[in-house]
Amino acid sequence: MLSEVNEVVEVMTIFKKNLVWPKALKWNGRVYNINKVNMRHQTLEGQTLIHYFSVSDSANFFKLAFNTKNLQWKLEQVYSEG
Repeated sequence: MLSEVNEVVEVMTIFKKNLVWPKALKWNGRVYNINKVNMRHQTLEGQTLIHYFSVSDSANFFKLAFNTKNLQWKLEQVYSEG
């Protein structure tokens, strides 16, 4: 089931070789360890660079957005079976 979330979340991140890599996210009091970055791309919204990530843990898929201007992570969508 696909759910629109659009909430600010905490994300544990690694910055390596000028790239951003999300490793875990905290949402609704629960920590989800990210096992795989399935896709990544970036866009400009005005003058702000946004990095988008499609990531997954062992059971869910998440769409994350990282705003480079305010350094804020947003969970945009969650897909889970069942």
